[in-house]
Amino acid sequence: MEIRVIFSHLEKCLVILMIVLDNFCVSYGNQCSFQNGKCTYEINLSNSNTECESKRTKIPMANENDLYGQNDEKMSRMQQDFHTVTEQHKNRIEELEASVQKLLRSAVAGPISQQVKARRVDEDQVIIGTLPHGTINHSESGLLKKLYDEFSNLRTRLHKRTSQLLDTESKLNETTHLFTKAQDELLDQGEKLMIAEHKVATMEQERYILKNQVKHTTEQFKELQIRFNVTDAKVFDLENQLYTLVRSESNLKEELGLYKWKLSQVEKAYGILQGNYSGLQQKLNKTEQTLQKAEFDLMECFTAKTQSFCGFEDDKVCGFTQEGEKDDFDWLRNVGKTPSSGTGPEMDHTCAEKKSGHYMFVEASGKNNGKKAILISPKYRGLKSQCLSFYYHMYGEHVGTLNVYTTTDFQTELNSVWRAYGNQGDVWIKSTLEIPKALARTGYRVKFEAVTRLGYRGDISIDDVSVDDGECADGAIKVQYEKNSTLTIDSHNLRRYKKFRDRMSRRRG
Repeated sequence: MEIRVIFSHLEKCLVILMIVLDNFCVSYGNQCSFQNGKCTYEINLSNSNTECESKRTKIPMANENDLYGQNDEKMSRMQQDFHTVTEQHKNRIEELEASVQKLLRSAVAGPISQQVKARRVDEDQVIIGTLPHGTINHSESGLLKKLYDEFSNLRTRLHKRTSQLLDTESKLNETTHLFTKAQDELLDQGEKLMIAEHKVATMEQERYILKNQVKHTTEQFKELQIRFNVTDAKVFDLENQLYTLVRSESNLKEELGLYKWKLSQVEKAYGILQGNYSGLQQKLNKTEQTLQKAEFDLMECFTAKTQSFCGFEDDKVCGFTQEGEKDDFDWLRNVGKTPSSGTGPEMDHTCAEKKSGHYMFVEASGKNNGKKAILISPKYRGLKSQCLSFYYHMYGEHVGTLNVYTTTDFQTELNSVWRAYGNQGDVWIKSTLEIPKALARTGYRVKFEAVTRLGYRGDISIDDVSVDDGECADGAIKVQYEKNSTLTIDSHNLRRYKKFRDRMSRRRG
């Protein structure tokens, strides 16, 4: 019974050993897998001893270092787990083998100690089946032999499995070496690829620069081509002009001969004119003397005329005229009171007692603000300063402005010499102006300008205009006059004669 119990234990141990071996390594052709707890490891073995083909999937360059680190870590962990599992299974098999031998020794040693105490059975004899036939029966001996054979097979299989594991480990090391080498090659290829990409980027930049340079050169070439066309056209025009000049050279020579002949004729005429110059010079001297005498006589005539008085009693108003273009209405000759009430004089100043004298006035009725009437005197002239006097009447609540100007034949602007504004009362008022010598010698006219305001009570009147030679009494207003602004008649004529004489002198010289 004890032996049967031992054999039952041995069968259980064999089952456990087979399970352990089955769990330890399962091989399918070129694939070997083994388990450790819940983890299963599968190893693909190559048919060749020198190459290990693997399909590599291209991954981005940015994650290759992380992938290589993970693969190295997994490979080292697999190798460590492989060695650990190998050692654990070896230890378990040795423990099972030791426990089986111990059970066999204990099972055999029991009957021997009871039946034959003098005999000792060696452990090796029990294992190899050399025990006496009388001690163990034939069935038990066959069972032990079978058990020994199974152990032998297990040893053989274990040795074979161990050899396969060693081969697998060798191939795994070789695969790891090849994988590391492939990683290094991949890194080298990545570096080369990066260098190539950098070169490509540099070449792209250089190509862009060259493209811009070619574009700029093309534009310059087009501009130069345009300039060349313009220059070519100019050269063509110059050639045509040169051809025209060459053709017209003969015509120019003919014209030059004609002008030379004309020059000789002009020189002959100049000689004749130069001969007549002496006679003209004598006539010029006589003409200057005649002009000086005529000027003196004219001055005396003007002096006689300016020693006069104008009371506007004649119909021609002493030569006074109306402005035709620069005013809005005219002065009127009147006797007695003006038509409007509350304005204007009752009578003139010259014949006040008789109330039959005449005067000049402007009618303000029906006139808008700023309307003008201008009365121009005859031309006055003298050899020295003169005294100009006149009477004015400005009465009414709507009276405007009375302006007095002097002007010459050589002035473009009026010279304002006197002004009165507003209501001056119902009286005739005298005003005196002293004319300077330069203005008297030049010759001047006096302009009386009346400017209306809005309203009918604004009549303005003048009377008794007098011009006398000599300076005025104290209190007269001196008229300002710039001598350089105009030229007198005599000086103007004399300068014309002097210029003509100088021109003739240069021709004679």
